[in-house]
Amino acid sequence: MNWKPIRIKGSSEMASAAVDAQGNLDQADPWTTVVLPSQRMLQIPTEQIRKDADGALLLPFSLEHLGLEQPLSLGTRVIPVLQEELEISKETVVTSKVSVETVTTTQTHLIEEELLKESVQVERRPMNQEVAGPLPPREEGDTTIISLVEEVLVVQRRYVLREEVRITRVREDVPVRKEVTLRTQSAELRKS
Repeated sequence: MNWKPIRIKGSSEMASAAVDAQGNLDQADPWTTVVLPSQRMLQIPTEQIRKDADGALLLPFSLEHLGLEQPLSLGTRVIPVLQEELEISKETVVTSKVSVETVTTTQTHLIEEELLKESVQVERRPMNQEVAGPLPPREEGDTTIISLVEEVLVVQRRYVLREEVRITRVREDVPVRKEVTLRTQSAELRKS
């Protein structure tokens, strides 16, 4: 005969139950021999021995319910009178799945905006004036003037202003129309 540990409800102590060579209760035998921690040997109806969630054997009643306060004679059969209790539990069950897929669409929009355009006008003015020496660039409003001088050899040296280059910034507002493409994402739900 082989023995397998069996838990007792409401107790941290373990008993032992007689099992077959594979470690299973003999379902053909209506009685199973159980040895309690006090070394008392009882015969319990096989149908009343349960298995818990991890597969371990369980006596679903406490020793007090068995009325084991008084010693029993050897070979006594104990028939527990039990009352069933209902335990309700909840579990989450997946009934369907939803997949979310992003879809990118394009839309064309017409935009109108004023843009600032800046350009320069170059004007060359012959001067042919004598000057004391090279002249630095100067500003007159939006115009930058660069003086070009030439050294001329005469009885004495003099500077003659030959030409001025006038660069003027011209600003104008130019209307611009252009089509641009913007992308938008939306979510489509699919139930599976």
